Amino acid sequence: MTFSHSKKKFTFPGKDPDEEVSLVIRRYWLFYLSHLFVDLLFLFAPIIAYFFVRKFLDFDPSHFYSSTLPLLTALYYLALSTYMLIDFTNYYFDAWIVTNKRIIAIEQRTLFNRVISEMSLSKVQDITLESKGVLETFFHFGTLYVQSAGKKHRFVFESVPKIYQTKETINNLVEKAPTSPEQLS
Repeated sequence: MTFSHSKKKFTFPGKDPDEEVSLVIRRYWLFYLSHLFVDLLFLFAPIIAYFFVRKFLDFDPSHFYSSTLPLLTALYYLALSTYMLIDFTNYYFDAWIVTNKRIIAIEQRTLFNRVISEMSLSKVQDITLESKGVLETFFHFGTLYVQSAGKKHRFVFESVPKIYQTKETINNLVEKAPTSPEQLS
């Protein structure tokens, strides 16, 4: 996720006129890099399979190669590129916006499936962070859980960069958040 403390005029649909954006969080780039690495390994699968078949199996692909193999290879790369596009879309469009009034979670589940949730800062009960493993500890990213009052409503921010700074910023905003009806208006 990209981490932004910038005070630029960031806007989004439904933003109140007196609402100020404090954080815009995207998944840490290392999260996508791990997915991209696996995707790139699959780029070489047909080439490796071709040499494996030719070397270890008693099969001459020359007659098969002229018509069927290029078609199968093209279909494979089309499917792989579609998968890579969906993978990038899921990474890029996941975002969390923290304002002085609320937290908005935008989760891109699939190519045409997006869930947008929001939680008022006055309803935040607990903020927990989890940083497990060597990479998350070394690069200071992890999972942030924001628990609200009510029926098990919980926001999960995965692969958050600068996780300690993010938690501290949200804690400060929660402390300053209006809680009474007079303050909310």
